[in-house]
Amino acid sequence: MFLGCATTGPVGTGKTESVKDLAKAMSLLCVVTNCGKGMNYQAIGKSLNGVCQTGAWNCFHEFNRIEASVT
Repeated sequence: MFLGCATTGPVGTGKTESVKDLAKAMSLLCVVTNCGKGMNYQAIGKSLNGVCQTGAWNCFHEFNRIEASVT
């Protein structure tokens, strides 16, 4: 099953930690990518390329902070 999801909720409720804990319970690597100023499409591409090749999970932390020019 290669499915994606997007967690939503108020700040500080443990969304990222929940994803990391779920990955750990399933014996999977979870890579947390911190998004924000300085994030560019090359960095996003490298992160996605790496997790696709290894089967790891990727959690884009603070994805809503990526500048519109990146997309």
